[in-house]
Amino acid sequence: MGAFISGDHTGPADLGAPTGTAPVRVTHASALLAAGILATLDQRAAWRPVPPPGRAVLITDLQQAMRPQHDAAVLVVASGLTAQAVRGLLRAGVQGCISAEGSAEELLRAVDALRSGASYVCPQSSSLLAGALKPFDLTGREREVLALLCDGLGNRSIAERLCIAPGTVKCHVKALLAKTGTSQRTALAAQAIRQGWVERAAVAEPAPIIPPRRCSAPTPHPSR
Repeated sequence: MGAFISGDHTGPADLGAPTGTAPVRVTHASALLAAGILATLDQRAAWRPVPPPGRAVLITDLQQAMRPQHDAAVLVVASGLTAQAVRGLLRAGVQGCISAEGSAEELLRAVDALRSGASYVCPQSSSLLAGALKPFDLTGREREVLALLCDGLGNRSIAERLCIAPGTVKCHVKALLAKTGTSQRTALAAQAIRQGWVERAAVAEPAPIIPPRRCSAPTPHPSR
C-alpha cells in the first residue's frame, strides 16, 4: 500500500496521493528535520497494510502539535524532550511522540502505528514519564515547596504562600537537596523542570486577605 506524503515546512507541496491510501503530511519548523523525514518516508518501498479506512498522519514539531485544529493523528518529532513536554503533548491529545535523535526505523514504526489507529511513544519519552511518576518518594509538602522553588520563590515567599515558618521551608529544601543528590537549589529547580518532577501550577495562588471591618464606636447620646 502506498502513502501520500506532503511536505509543508515551506508551504504545501502535494507529492501525489495513491488511490485508497491514508495521507502522511510533514509540517515542521525545522526545514532540515522535515527534509530528512520526507526522505525517509519516500525511500520506503512498501507500507504495512492498514485496515480501512486508516488514519491520516501529521508529522510536526512541539509548538504546532499544540494547535487544536488538526484533522489527523499527530506525531511529534523533536529534540531535547522533557517529561513535562511529553506529558503536555499527551494531555493535548497528541497520538505519537519520538525523539529527533531516533532511528529511521522508529519513525516508520510510529507512522505505521498512528495510521493503524494506535498510539506510539518512543522508549526515551516513556523513560522520562516513568522517571517523573514518583521521583525519590517526595512528600506532598516537599512537592509543594519544590514547585514554588521552580517558580523562583525564596524561602520567605514560599513560607508565606504555604502558611508555614521559613525555618520549616529551609528544612524541606535541605531534604529535597539530599533526596535528589543536588547541591544547590538552582540546580534542583533546573533538574525538576527538565525531568517533569512537579507541576508548575501545583500550588494555587493564595486567596486575597481581606482586612476585618472595624466596628465604629457607638455615638454617645447627649445626657438628658
